[in-house]
Amino acid sequence: MQRHEPKLIQDVVNGVRVFLLSPYSSANMIFISEVAIKLVKYRGKPIILIDNTGLYRVEVLDNIAKRYGVVNALDIVKIFNKCILPLDNVKKVPSILVFNVDEQCISSLKRSSSRILFATCSRIGNLRKMLRFRIAYLKHAYGREYLLTYLNEAIRICIEPTGIRLLLQTPRGILGKALNALRDSIMEYGTITTKDAIYVLMGSLKIDKRYARKILQELVDKKYVKIEGGYILLNI
Repeated sequence: MQRHEPKLIQDVVNGVRVFLLSPYSSANMIFISEVAIKLVKYRGKPIILIDNTGLYRVEVLDNIAKRYGVVNALDIVKIFNKCILPLDNVKKVPSILVFNVDEQCISSLKRSSSRILFATCSRIGNLRKMLRFRIAYLKHAYGREYLLTYLNEAIRICIEPTGIRLLLQTPRGILGKALNALRDSIMEYGTITTKDAIYVLMGSLKIDKRYARKILQELVDKKYVKIEGGYILLNI
């Protein structure tokens, strides 16, 4: 595995079972396709991908396969709809991925549910009790950028039609300088208010109050920081 892979994908390839909790159907489709192709690329074993919604698009898998130079992906990744699987007579069930899993899907898979390696879902509900998985969370940030939280660590990723790529965790230019200034201040003082943040930016960047407010708002809009109860919190 390459170092620029999200740890979540590295873990799934190594056999760790993960649920991705996310309400974004298109992003989920790309994410599960990326996982499928990485499993094919690094493990080379057959995979079953269950489309539990009827919305999965095969061309997404094909586009990501082309990006990573994986040929004949559809011969290795078998796609089934709505958990209707002829698995009862299969002696060795391969790893299963599920696009938008739910409790009914788990029940219909019966014993084969233990073969689920990765799944996306919009809500966790009773699934946490039914199966033991690590949980990852996806939150939209800005444009094609998302915050992926896994094992209590948040990273910024870009989800594109051709797959997933890691982003710089600090933006370039003045936004990056502003974010670093706020980080340093929080490291030193523990917590800072919105008013404090404005003065930190004014002093660190040598800008006026109006521009400092604009920079802070842009950091909020792009989900680098958030404001709760008048205090500045870092997203990453």
